[in-house]
Amino acid sequence: MNTIIIRFVQQLKISLSMDFWKTLISTLGAVSAVVTLISFVFQVQNPCTLVMVIYFIIVIGGSLIISWLLTRRRDSLKLKLSNTLTVNVNAGDLFDFASSTNYVVIPVNEYFDTVVNTKIVSPSSLHGQFINKYFRYNHIELHEQIESYLTQNNVEYTEVPERPNIGGYKKKYRLGTCVPVQVGQVTYVLVALTHFDDEDHAYVELSEFGRCISSVCRFIENNAGNRPAYMPLMGMGLSRLNQTGQFILKYTLDTIVGVKDLAIPGGLNIVVYPPTAKTLDLNAIKYN
Repeated sequence: MNTIIIRFVQQLKISLSMDFWKTLISTLGAVSAVVTLISFVFQVQNPCTLVMVIYFIIVIGGSLIISWLLTRRRDSLKLKLSNTLTVNVNAGDLFDFASSTNYVVIPVNEYFDTVVNTKIVSPSSLHGQFINKYFRYNHIELHEQIESYLTQNNVEYTEVPERPNIGGYKKKYRLGTCVPVQVGQVTYVLVALTHFDDEDHAYVELSEFGRCISSVCRFIENNAGNRPAYMPLMGMGLSRLNQTGQFILKYTLDTIVGVKDLAIPGGLNIVVYPPTAKTLDLNAIKYN
């Protein structure tokens, strides 16, 4: 019981936003009108002090509870953007959704590097976590899968003679390039999301970021069939977009909406890292 009360108080604190106060004002009027109507129907005349106290408790207490329920922070979001596309936003660990029935998107750099260290692929990035989870002791196998797909599909690249750090590959691909990688029965889709500067620091411009989102959506549409697809909220952290999670989520959704006639029958799921999810206001995300 104490846990429930604590969670209620925490949620109430979070909800004390402008939307909460606006909702409370309108709710107070509605609840007051209903209670007044009830008292009129039952012909309550010259109410005593106790009745008046009960009246105010019902009006104020009821309004607070209703306003909180309407404006409390949501943990998930489901958007039916069209008859062929539903987007879900949830907090969680992306790797928890790795199964033979799902497509899972991993953002990587423009070189599709497979060496994890503090200079090329950070072990804290999703790119680094993916490699360490499945190819820690055989990153050459991953490189061969990537290289084979890119070569067979004649994907254009730019040769870069020198990289500042040993172990970095020399072929640079256009941002938005997608490569499927099979890990057992699970299909991962690596998408080139970031450039590397002269010191191998990752970065991406906002306009290019949007192109990457569009590209991976088209790739999923053309390859996933009826399987659901899971992607992280890309653009956070090491990609250096330097925007809030709220901005990036809205920009990502706006970009998805803008992909003409996009059809992903299995649904598209955006998985948000839990600490980031706590900063999001999903109530503010609305589409007609």
